Formats: sequence, C-alpha cells, structure tokens
Amino acid sequence: MPIRVLTKDDFSPKTADEARRALRRKVPLTSDQFDRLIAAMKGRAFRIAGVHNARVVQRVRDLLEDAIREGTSFADWRRKVLELFETKGIPAPARNRLRTAFHQNTMDAYSKARREMLDSPDVAAAFPYRRYMTVGNGTPGVRNVRPDHAVLHGKVFRWDDRFWDRFTPPWDYGCR
Repeated sequence: MPIRVLTKDDFSPKTADEARRALRRKVPLTSDQFDRLIAAMKGRAFRIAGVHNARVVQRVRDLLEDAIREGTSFADWRRKVLELFETKGIPAPARNRLRTAFHQNTMDAYSKARREMLDSPDVAAAFPYRRYMTVGNGTPGVRNVRPDHAVLHGKVFRWDDRFWDRFTPPWDYGCR
C-alpha cells in the first residue's frame, strides 16, 4: 500500500462547496413530517418549525445553500426568507427561530463536510482517535455550554466509535 503524507490541506477549513453538498443531502420536510421521524433520522432532515408547505421548506433550504455558496449574511438571508413567507402568506417566525435555523444548518453543513474528510482512510489511519471539545472549558454554563455537552468535554474515542455518529457537533440545537 502506498504511503501518503498528510498535508495542511487535510486539516484546512472545508470549502463552501463541500458544506453546500452536505446541506443538499438534507431532505426538506414539513413540520408534521419531521415530527413523525425517529430521532436517528431527524439529523438528515431540513425543516422550519411551523412551516407546513413542502415547497416553501425546499425554497428556504435552497436559499440557505445559496447563502453558504455566496457568503450571504444572516440579515440578507433572513430578508429573502421573510419575503418568501410574505408572498406565500406564511406568518413570519420569530427572529431567533430564523437565526437558529441559519446558524444551526450552516454549522451542521460545515461539520458534515469536515467529518467526511476526517473519516477518509488516510486521515483516519494517521489519527485514529478524536477528542470531543466544547466551546467552553468543560464547565456547564461557560459560553452557554449545556451540562450534557460539558460532561463530554475532553473525552477521547476511536474515529470509528459509534459515539461520533450521535455526538459529532452540532448534535443538538444551538450546539457549536
């Protein structure tokens, strides 16, 4: 087997195109459809809470994909989403709901692209273990880290441990 030397590119931030591809794999669902999913499948779905029109959910996901590709700010994305909702007669959701949808889904898309790179055979062979780190120092409440996230801070598992299928950030709303 040939030996491949890892380069800085193996650890560089993932591109917008890689994140966009990860987001595109999320299936747009209405809130009713999403609520019927088992927990394991919810991470593969895209929804906007309270939106029951599948075409609108699809369009919001497409706008988010465009935002990742173009580097659109949250404010500009939100304006486009609110225009879409107004056109379709959908009540505007609370600002925080849209902010959470934007941040959660963009972070999730970049995280999935990063995970694909880390799971590649060369990187996994060179670095067979991973450590879970929170944005805080492992203390609940520091930088708004939740107790169930903080308890995992510093834990080390093999790259192929089932732990990472459930707990690769962001694994809960607002997780960073």
